[in-house]
Amino acid sequence: MPDIRVALSLYRRPWLVDAAILAVGQRILAGEKTDFEEKVAAYPVQLVQDTPEDPEAPGSEKKVDGAVAVFPLKGTLLKEDTWCSYGTETVARAIRDAAHDDRIIAGVLDVDSGGGCIDAIPCMLKAIDEFKSCGKPIFVHSDYCCSAAYWIASAAERIYMDNTMASMVGSIGALARVVETAPGDLEKDGYKIHMIYADESPDKNKAYRHLQEGDESVYKKDLSRIVSIFHTDIKANRPNLAADAPGVLTGDVFYADQAVANGLADDVMSLEEVIALAALDSTKPNQSI
Repeated sequence: MPDIRVALSLYRRPWLVDAAILAVGQRILAGEKTDFEEKVAAYPVQLVQDTPEDPEAPGSEKKVDGAVAVFPLKGTLLKEDTWCSYGTETVARAIRDAAHDDRIIAGVLDVDSGGGCIDAIPCMLKAIDEFKSCGKPIFVHSDYCCSAAYWIASAAERIYMDNTMASMVGSIGALARVVETAPGDLEKDGYKIHMIYADESPDKNKAYRHLQEGDESVYKKDLSRIVSIFHTDIKANRPNLAADAPGVLTGDVFYADQAVANGLADDVMSLEEVIALAALDSTKPNQSI
């Protein structure tokens, strides 16, 4: 049986997700077997303590004192934990804990996600802001970072792509997939389905009822509101964004070199390089407190 929370999220909420991920959601709704393994008990935050020497002090053997916390953000994003993945509430809690851990001097969000459900985003944005407010830098290393995942990533101070061959970011937009339930199968068995609404409830399930009549406007209005907030946040978080460049704010996806050119990312680096850079950045003065 698929996790009921996954199914409910797919039915109830708008999604900010790359189209390729929708096939997985369709399999879950259909009750098909997936190849996910059972998750481990604790969220796997990695503490990297072998931080580099200060490049501004040649010949010095002094190391950066402290650990960098690496937070994996993988797969389709949901707010709550399921049998196949960690929810963003769990990831956000780990980020907030690290923000107040004296051993940790910086953070790296290691992203490989095509996006997910809209309600998975707010807790992550708050956690990243809390981490930064403690005077600790938090960077993003990404191989694939689209839609809701990119919205979250944009809140970090810098975004680095893993490689120029396959790493991609973008898909800034929103969609809703509505599966219209029809009573046909039950009617074949002699049942007749009636949907009856109280006279006092003309707006209940309004979007779905309009859709049954071929009117998508209510759904589109809701999606437009989400995209407007999405655009506002991205523009604020990425001041060098080429907002008017083709595809940047209309849902296109970009390889690493294109992403850097359009201000969607800052550079191309391996995870190890981003960890080292975050550690060094933590030693710079004038970190916000």
